[in-house]
Amino acid sequence: MKILSLNGGGTGGYGTALFLNQLEKIIGTNLYKEFDLITGVSTGSLIGSALALGKSSEEIKELYEKLTPKVFKKPSWWKLWKGITAPKYDLEILKRSIIDELGEIKISACKTKFMAYALEVYPKIKPKFWKSWCDDVKIHDVCSSSSAAPSYFKPYFFNESYFIDGGLLTAQPSVAAIAEALALGNKLEDIKLLNIRVSSSSNFDKNQADDIEGYLWLLRIPNIVLGSAQAMSEYESKHILGKNFKQVDLNIPTSLDDWDDDSISIMKNKTNEVIDFKMAEIIEFLN
Repeated sequence: MKILSLNGGGTGGYGTALFLNQLEKIIGTNLYKEFDLITGVSTGSLIGSALALGKSSEEIKELYEKLTPKVFKKPSWWKLWKGITAPKYDLEILKRSIIDELGEIKISACKTKFMAYALEVYPKIKPKFWKSWCDDVKIHDVCSSSSAAPSYFKPYFFNESYFIDGGLLTAQPSVAAIAEALALGNKLEDIKLLNIRVSSSSNFDKNQADDIEGYLWLLRIPNIVLGSAQAMSEYESKHILGKNFKQVDLNIPTSLDDWDDDSISIMKNKTNEVIDFKMAEIIEFLN
């Protein structure tokens, strides 16, 4: 079983779309035909669902170029101040944008197996997975739930439950994908997984790391939680699959909601660097 796993990363998902666009050009066919299971979380759930529905990576790249400036329109000073007690952005805009691009289509319409997840926070705190082969919910509900990052968006409500960004569980869905592949009856040695990781610059320099008693820890906790969970999932995947696990690292030094000429240029440059140095290796891995 061949799996494509797509991490979260906010606007960094554009880098994922750029990479997949080049991969698809080289393979010469729609990516949903190349993979038996596509899984994603947060921004990866949107890319993954569009791929699984049969959209080309060129269409997904264009989708991000249209959708992102609507969803992450820079807030006013009033909204930033209010953001201390309210989300910076409007989740309804994200939902409407997904509907505008993908329609009211259901997850069961996917042309290859697709899975996404979110963190349910009401009525119980637990992970929630949606799978194209056994669920019939709408794609926009799945993607809105999986992308509802705290402080950026309010929790998403549907089916009598509230959901927040699945990245709070882990921003890398590879281990969950391996578990699902085994549950579907595949042998471990027959599973091959390609993971696309988008990471922002969230490391400490020495002076910051020394400031263990300062307010800096409070500000850094979200990135620390997301980054550590992602790193743990990577560690587990490597040890479970060995040579059958391959990761593409798109290290994009921008914030999760940056979308301007400079950040777009950075994403393109960083992605092109990875394409130049890693694409031949990825193609060999998939063959």
